[in-house]
Amino acid sequence: MSLPQLITKTADATWIACALLHKENPEREGFRIPELIQRLKKSFNLSVAYGTLEMHISSYCVANNDANPVKYRYLYRLNRGFYKLFRPDDPFHRRRDGGDITPIFEEIPKEYQELLEWYKTVYCDQKSKRFREAERSELEPSHVRITNGSIKIPEEVLNYLGLREGDPISISRYTNNTMLIKKARIQYL
Repeated sequence: MSLPQLITKTADATWIACALLHKENPEREGFRIPELIQRLKKSFNLSVAYGTLEMHISSYCVANNDANPVKYRYLYRLNRGFYKLFRPDDPFHRRRDGGDITPIFEEIPKEYQELLEWYKTVYCDQKSKRFREAERSELEPSHVRITNGSIKIPEEVLNYLGLREGDPISISRYTNNTMLIKKARIQYL
């Protein structure tokens, strides 16, 4: 089997395993790598090393990672090492634009084909936990504001990023109008 075929088959199995976990645990927002690997092994007879499965989950299939070597948008990395299925309205890395969101119907085992319909009609219709909580508490979405040359970042975003006033930050803007804000690393000479 060639490397592209191996990546495709393992990526499809990864999407199916994550979809099964979501369907079996609808109250959960995401899953850790060991949970996904355990579900992969339970569902498929893959002769693939643990590290290869881990690489698919943490890199190849992740929409908010740089595309290397493929552009799949099967999974979305949440905070603290959790992963969920990608939804079409999730932000993604610009180099993954146009990448597959789901496996191709005809290329997955028949017993899993119904997951593609479930994904479209059930999973993608659900709002993420963050938006459900925002609706319940009637909070406005978090926005970064620029006034008088200063950047104002909402407190919940600062806490999430582990930032304090005066910390250096790096801001990247993507073509899909999303921004990445992270703590900058400064090296003093």
